[in-house]
Amino acid sequence: YTYRDAPTRPKPLSRAPRIWNVCPSRLFFAATAHSSSHSSSSLLQTCRMAVKCPSAILRSNSNSDDDKSRRDATNSRSFSSFVRYLKRSRLVAVVACDSVGRIGFLVPPGDDGGGNGTTRDDDDENNYAAYFHYAPL
Repeated sequence: YTYRDAPTRPKPLSRAPRIWNVCPSRLFFAATAHSSSHSSSSLLQTCRMAVKCPSAILRSNSNSDDDKSRRDATNSRSFSSFVRYLKRSRLVAVVACDSVGRIGFLVPPGDDGGGNGTTRDDDDENNYAAYFHYAPL
């Protein structure tokens, strides 16, 4: 899911963004450093993307044995593993164009591009969310 800071026009972000490639986070931050200081005229805007923690999915459903709950929990764990991989490897995921032509970059929380970000590998809530930098339309 996305937070309130996600774009809604011309339509909301895809619920299943496709990862096209990855790039070193230092390259991403070097290439976008100038745009972060000009928020109103920035080339990229930022929102947060996340999935529910598996424990919350199973706890919120009275029948945790149903297939959808198990599938949702598996997808959440997969997203968390991917975010941890990006964080440990100091990578940024390049997200393919969505149906309205937006491209973007999925950046794990705590990554500042210089190797100074947090690299915690535990299963806290930070591993279930990431920043999405996208080109507005």
